[in-house]
Amino acid sequence: MKAKIIQEEIYANGPDFVQGITQSIKRLFVEEAERLTITPDNNEVLVWIGFNPLTDCPNPCQVIGEVEVPDELVEKALALAHAQAEFSGLLDGAHLMNF
Repeated sequence: MKAKIIQEEIYANGPDFVQGITQSIKRLFVEEAERLTITPDNNEVLVWIGFNPLTDCPNPCQVIGEVEVPDELVEKALALAHAQAEFSGLLDGAHLMNF
């Protein structure tokens, strides 16, 4: 499956925002798979669905390339995104987010 490589300038934390210090990150964006976004972060991966690079980037996103992503990776990332959304809903329903 084709994924766009998106580069975005982000603020890592509040002090960086105040000082205007940004860092560049790269994301994989698979529009055909529920607008899936995959972001490597140190030794973890962040995934979510429904991303819109035109409106969801506080600073302009740049498409810097395209890559073929194995279908299995996309399927696993989608499963993880759905599991995270379901888990967040369970936590919200149990009022555990504000303990």
